[in-house]
Amino acid sequence: MRHRIAILAVAAALPLTGVTALAAAGPAAADPGSGVVTVSGSVDDCADGASPVRVSMTAGSETRVDQRADLADTNDYSVTFKSITQDPRGTMAVAIVSCANGSSYTAKSFTITRPNGTATSMERHLQSPG
Repeated sequence: MRHRIAILAVAAALPLTGVTALAAAGPAAADPGSGVVTVSGSVDDCADGASPVRVSMTAGSETRVDQRADLADTNDYSVTFKSITQDPRGTMAVAIVSCANGSSYTAKSFTITRPNGTATSMERHLQSPG
């Protein structure tokens, strides 16, 4: 009889341990083979106060553009690159901000890094020079 009770107790506990293991699992890690990195953040107005209407960013051989209709209202941008290298030195990036009045500025260059597939996004404030 004890043997049956022990078997029933183990059989009852197995589904619960499976649920606990699933609940304890964290979010999936980024694919280390993928070069996808999203760069987003805020962007300054042009020096004369004109609102940004387009952010064009180049990293390596890729150029990505954010020209959403609400860019001038939110001053927030987001671009997604598809082939950022895993090289720990990263990929140099340059952003050009175009404004509503036809003026533009080039933000200070920066490096996009993707350490061993752990980073899929990064924030960067695009600051107007001067």
